[in-house]
Amino acid sequence: MKQILVILIVAVTFGCTPTPKVEETVDKERANLTTLVMESMIEIQRKDREHVHFKAEQLFVSERATSGNPREFDLAVGQVFFHPDHHYRIVFTVREIDDSIVVLDYESVFSHESFGKNLITKDRGTINVPYKQPVAAHQSAPADSSPTARPPALIFIR
Repeated sequence: MKQILVILIVAVTFGCTPTPKVEETVDKERANLTTLVMESMIEIQRKDREHVHFKAEQLFVSERATSGNPREFDLAVGQVFFHPDHHYRIVFTVREIDDSIVVLDYESVFSHESFGKNLITKDRGTINVPYKQPVAAHQSAPADSSPTARPPALIFIR
């Protein structure tokens, strides 16, 4: 009985689980990742000739954070920001800083193993992201001023 237990422990420890299949593509996620960056960033601005300032709403962080906020960072060519997740990792590297866009190389890796598939998908490519000004609070959508619009309900608590 002890021999069977030892054999099972050795088998599990040293790889009886099959190696996951890896599918690699190029530019497959380009459109999706361009949209993700544009929707997740509050601000993308050229700081100077060598740096771009990024301010992320949630998803992205960088080890080159400014003022202690990992979601706000200034990056030069070759520096990275990423999406930290144990299933889906996306790393963006600044490739080029232009007058109207920043060019980012990306690599995304998604592990399907936790979802029952023995598969890892990898995609790499390049996206062009235009600079983006932060939206000021006064620039938000105007309130509905139609005659049928109702004022917000008031709730009284006793």
